[in-house]
Amino acid sequence: MKIVNLETNEVIGTPVANDKCSLLFKGQNAKVVFGTNVKLTNVKIIFSGSNGTLIIEDGCQLIGDLRIVGTGTLIIGKRTKFNKPCWIQASNGTSLKIGQKCLFANVRIRTSDMHSIIDLTTNSRINPDADVVIGDRVWLAENTNIYKGVSIGNGSIVGAGSIVTRSIPENSLAAGVPAKVLKSNVSWDEKRL
Repeated sequence: MKIVNLETNEVIGTPVANDKCSLLFKGQNAKVVFGTNVKLTNVKIIFSGSNGTLIIEDGCQLIGDLRIVGTGTLIIGKRTKFNKPCWIQASNGTSLKIGQKCLFANVRIRTSDMHSIIDLTTNSRINPDADVVIGDRVWLAENTNIYKGVSIGNGSIVGAGSIVTRSIPENSLAAGVPAKVLKSNVSWDEKRL
């Protein structure tokens, strides 16, 4: 793994990573913690700004881009797996927490719109950044987009191509644009039974 601008930043642990993996610090006082048996394939980690945190817990298998903007915090729980490249971003003092044993494929998750919408009457921003929480054993199918302020409960499934703008309770099947709960009291298995 190629690491750029480590100087005042901290990396704890060593993942198993191919030569296309990189870690770029554009600020200072950022912290990365890799658990044991973390496997990275073609992963780009970028810290834009200072004081951000990334924690990847034991046994994760990841592919794609992980971005921490400013003081954002990104935590990926034990044995979470990305089957296809994912793009995950925690921004500006927000937290993005992904639970244990999740399964994602070509997913995009972010805690910010990345641009400001201004109320012309008050001159204030009306689209603040917001935390995202994804529970344990959540399956996000291909091309799913998760936006700021969303929570997805433990054991839930989000269908391919969905756009999630509102929270989804645990053990639910949700899909659509925007995603809506289609069935409750469900579970899933990574194996085809």
